[in-house]
This record gives sequence, structure tokens and C-alpha cells, in this order.
Amino acid sequence: MDTPKKLFKVVTHNTMIETFEVEASTMAEAKSACFECWTAEDNYPSNVERIEQYFDDKSIHKCKLFGIECSPLHIGHECIETVSAGLWREPTIQELDSEEIS
Repeated sequence: MDTPKKLFKVVTHNTMIETFEVEASTMAEAKSACFECWTAEDNYPSNVERIEQYFDDKSIHKCKLFGIECSPLHIGHECIETVSAGLWREPTIQELDSEEIS
């Protein structure tokens, strides 16, 4: 029998490093301008240009077994909704315990 695929939910923590070029009258104004939007939006003020972005110190914050692949026969019974493609069911206590040991 084939071993079913497993779905894990992994949360990472990292530090994002950004470098900006800012046109401003004072250092305080330059520092303040870098916080006027969120990086995900990428819509900085016209006097701010992000010239570099990278991540550093990536680590695992937490990880847990989230789902076990299941067959189409389980649709509507045991399957859970996930963002991931495929059909998944909740892991049993035994499956959770065996994953914690490994």
C-alpha cells in the first residue's frame, strides 16, 4: 500500500531588509517617509524609492500535520477544505502522534 501524501501547515518567521533612497528636508522626515505604506502594497510616496529588498534569518515558527490525502470516496464525509489542491482529511490522533515522534 502506498503511503498517503501529508499536508503540513508551516509558519515561518523572517526579517525583511529594505533599503530606500528618500528625498527629504531632514533625517526625521526621511525616516518617517519609509513608514507611510506597507511593503505588500508597494506604493511608496513619490519621494521614496525602494532600491533593495531581501529576507534574512528565516526560521520555522511552528509546523503541524494538517491533512492526510484521501480518496474521492470520502467527499462530503471526512474531507476538509484547504487552499491546497487535492482532497484532504484531518489526521487521526495516531497519525499526529507518529509525526511528532519523527
